[in-house]
Amino acid sequence: MEADYKTRVNDLISALAHEERIGTLRLAVFDILEVDGQPFRKSSYTETWEKIKDIFGGGHLCHPVDFRLVRSGGEILELWRQWVDRENSEGLIVHTRTRMSYKIKPRHFVDAVVIAYGEGSGVGKGQVRRMLFAFMPGPGQYQIMSRVGSGLNEKLRKELFRFFRGKEVPNPVTGINPKWNDLVFVRPELVIEVAVEEVVTELASGEKTNYLLSFDGNSYQLEGIVPGYRTYTPVFIRLREDKSADEHDAGTGQVERYLNAQREEPERPKKSEVLLRDVFTKEDRSFSKRTFIIWKTGDLFVLLDSFRSGGKTTRELISSTDFFSLLRMYENLVGDIVNSGYCRDSTQLIMSDTCMEIMNMEFEPDF
Repeated sequence: MEADYKTRVNDLISALAHEERIGTLRLAVFDILEVDGQPFRKSSYTETWEKIKDIFGGGHLCHPVDFRLVRSGGEILELWRQWVDRENSEGLIVHTRTRMSYKIKPRHFVDAVVIAYGEGSGVGKGQVRRMLFAFMPGPGQYQIMSRVGSGLNEKLRKELFRFFRGKEVPNPVTGINPKWNDLVFVRPELVIEVAVEEVVTELASGEKTNYLLSFDGNSYQLEGIVPGYRTYTPVFIRLREDKSADEHDAGTGQVERYLNAQREEPERPKKSEVLLRDVFTKEDRSFSKRTFIIWKTGDLFVLLDSFRSGGKTTRELISSTDFFSLLRMYENLVGDIVNSGYCRDSTQLIMSDTCMEIMNMEFEPDF
């Protein structure tokens, strides 16, 4: 389709439904299966492409696919940089002399919260076969995405199974999707990094939607269905023990930034802004972690006090229109935990420019 942005299936369907837009459609021919009713198969793709060029060369609405003859991996990399990085194509198909072909597509990395897992069977008993991950659009909200099992090795599958034991909660979506019936839902504490080939918001059938859950500390509740995303071919990359299971580290904002880049759109104004984040840890019988986050949403300020110890996490949210009342509350809490043996993790300390500006306002003289 002729457009100034990366088009999707829904753009094709929309154009077919409007006669005045049909002229924007284009067809790039990439293979030939038959010629005059006879199978067409050549020993190399170069011969196939030459035949495509003979038949469709010079066409505007229908034309041969873009093709380059390369002789090394370095030339493939340069072509990638031109077509994919600079011109925003979806990827490359590389044909070899043996007629083997390879699809090369970019991978995008996202952080997500694990909300459920599936146990293996047979020799895989006592191991995590797959995990269901979710993004967080807001505090305590979990937008169900997809299952991931690729990328896990046997050692990690066993360690994850032991980690999830004792964290089980009731399945809130039994009967909604058969693929989720055998999953064991767990407390939303673990953050993982996942690589995906693509994220889309629309399918051929229309807008993609996701189920939205909330978690009250003991169980999930199904809140409804929201406009969402589909991730393609997710692969587990690593555990993110340095990340917190919240909307800042595992939120939908990371997906929106990727989608806006694909659409070549500027980022939307932030609905909320993190003003301050402070993390403290304590080495005791069970590693303890205390996280404080203050963020601004409209005219409202919110303080999150998150405490994790022994695999359990408790959270408290306090909101106010007065930033300084929350700041004093945070400072008092910090004083108490430092006196009890906690140490600040300075690598995770965040104080935004907006936070500094607000704090400086209290000390500006009033003339």
